[in-house]
Amino acid sequence: MRKVIITSVLLALAAAAGAQTFSDDFNRANSGTLGSNWTLVSPTTQIINNAATNGSSSLGLSTVNGYSAAYTAVTVSADVQSGQSGTSYVALVFGYASTSAQQAIFIKIQDNDGNGTFDALGFYTGNNVNSGLSGFGSLSTPFSRAHIAVWASDANTVNLGVDTDFNGTFDQTYSSTGASSLALGTGVGLGLYGTAIADNYLAVVPEPATLLVFGLGALALRRRRQA
Repeated sequence: MRKVIITSVLLALAAAAGAQTFSDDFNRANSGTLGSNWTLVSPTTQIINNAATNGSSSLGLSTVNGYSAAYTAVTVSADVQSGQSGTSYVALVFGYASTSAQQAIFIKIQDNDGNGTFDALGFYTGNNVNSGLSGFGSLSTPFSRAHIAVWASDANTVNLGVDTDFNGTFDQTYSSTGASSLALGTGVGLGLYGTAIADNYLAVVPEPATLLVFGLGALALRRRRQA
């Protein structure tokens, strides 16, 4: 899977600034779990060919051990690629307290028909629960692979950014309100269903200078499409 230069840049800048950072490129042997830095909350998530996937019809969810950051502060991102058979999705999770409805922010992109293209998104809660946020909708432009990121722009608004040409600028952005009514925690995680793939996972609480370099601090100026 294509590696994203901007992820490495953000990681280096965040580390230099002393920001709270966790990253995983999954470059290790195939495994039925994501490894010792992760807790398998809901099977299955696994490593296949140096990437994270599920490969089954279970609602896979793993959370990062020891990572704690307010949902209003953290940005979670990953490279994603759609599956090749059946429905599949990749979800980025933050504000995690439990898998119960409204106790985690669960933002996913989904390939509904298994044609190798993500065509839908969901602003969900818990572990793939359609409750508390705006729910399920269509992507303005389907894609097969991208770098995606999720973050909160304020206590009530959460966002999804999609960078389909891997140039560090989002060409699709989407938002949902309702986060302030949820019973959220401070964990982060990764949800997977079917054969979709995630790589280069990153959770970071950037310093202001890092945000500006990456473009998240002034994201409104970069938006090209808004759902």
